[in-house]
Amino acid sequence: LMIASSLDCYDIVKYLLTDNNIDINLQDNFGETALFLASALGNAKIVKLLLRNNANPNICNNENVTPLIVSSYNGHNDTVKALLEKGDVNINYQDNLCKTALSFAAHEGQPLIVELLLK
Repeated sequence: LMIASSLDCYDIVKYLLTDNNIDINLQDNFGETALFLASALGNAKIVKLLLRNNANPNICNNENVTPLIVSSYNGHNDTVKALLEKGDVNINYQDNLCKTALSFAAHEGQPLIVELLLK
């Protein structure tokens, strides 16, 4: 699931999610989930699919970075929007350096993401 999510293989992710035994929130050695990887790479369609299947948007990696933080940092507008539309994402979560998605978006010059986060 993690590999398919990171490679933007929508149909494979969709198929894998039909397996009731799959752990959608499984973390790798870096603490990253399928949702984190898809968010980091801007795969918004897969992010939406994972969220519809109850992926937890607040699971952070080993550096306390969430999917929202990494997608804000990388400037993935559609991914940020998908995460925010989920409704239960913690926009104030801080990573190990006490930075939030908003602080990363502002620092990286992402005005649309800043606007989305301030709504």
